Amino acid sequence: MPHAATSSPSLKKHNFLPLKDKLELIRKCEAGILHSIIAGQMVVPRSTISTIWKNQDKYRETAASTISTTSLILRGSRDSRLNTMEDMLIRWIEDRTQRKMPISSLVQERALSQWHDLQSTTSTTSRTEDTFTSSRGWFH
Repeated sequence: MPHAATSSPSLKKHNFLPLKDKLELIRKCEAGILHSIIAGQMVVPRSTISTIWKNQDKYRETAASTISTTSLILRGSRDSRLNTMEDMLIRWIEDRTQRKMPISSLVQERALSQWHDLQSTTSTTSRTEDTFTSSRGWFH
């Protein structure tokens, strides 16, 4: 019995460029280098070059607010409330540390509590995550 040809969808592998590479790509575009040449140099599709160039303001803003651009990998927009919550959490951790109070078992609970407080006091109409889980992965 002959085997029927099975068609499986082709899965694209998504490679995420570190912010430093995106900034370098933007510098090359500013220098007038053709997108197709940059794509060949950086071994990425030409459409990726165009998308990064189109969103250059977002990457510049992120770079301006980031301490280390070498390890940052952008995977999408982040809810600004997460940044606010994390800033509040850092201040709370620093306060507890200065008082020599334990924090290890409380950080994730505190983060979740602050997230719920922020959600109840702010509203957003953008397409962002409305849920937050203070998972071990988030904490690390």
